[in-house]
Amino acid sequence: MKNIHFIGDVHGKFERYFGVIQSLPEKSISIQLGDFGLGFHPEIDQEYLSVNIGKNHKWIYGNHDNPRFRTNENCLGDYGIFQDIFYVSGAWSVDQWHRTIGRSWWPEEEQSVSSLESMLKFYSLVKPDFVCSHDSPFAVKKILIGEEPKDRTSNYLQMMLDIHRPKTWIFGHFHITFNQTIKKTNFIGLGELEVLSI
Repeated sequence: MKNIHFIGDVHGKFERYFGVIQSLPEKSISIQLGDFGLGFHPEIDQEYLSVNIGKNHKWIYGNHDNPRFRTNENCLGDYGIFQDIFYVSGAWSVDQWHRTIGRSWWPEEEQSVSSLESMLKFYSLVKPDFVCSHDSPFAVKKILIGEEPKDRTSNYLQMMLDIHRPKTWIFGHFHITFNQTIKKTNFIGLGELEVLSI
């Protein structure tokens, strides 16, 4: 695996994100861990989309990303492998009841059950050493927020973990720095625009 830089949630703070990727060594590869923030401010979104950040800087989507921007050439999509990293997009918004559908919340924030089932089958075949996702597995989420989540995404991420424990699992979503090894898997959570290089 090449040197990869992981970047925490951006939340539409594109100027700061540009500063982060410009500060990386030349020809660096990065994966932004979701909640990039496209879809909240159309005028800023268009300005961002007019900037070519290069094919080496990718992002997965989180719960705060308008689905129509998933066709952006830098978005990796629902799940797959990029540079030997198994990635999974999507998450559930705990505050969706206070948001406006189509403006600040989208029903497609989580992958469908059929997509997650396909992802699980692929993961069971690949058994990767490195995983990145926007959300975290159920067991880790419980440590972080101290309550039992019922959402689809963290439950499927937990199923992944039950099938195969990677060496390292990196995630965003919670806006905190977290680093803990649990049963031989090192879980690393990144705060907003925090950078981790591996």
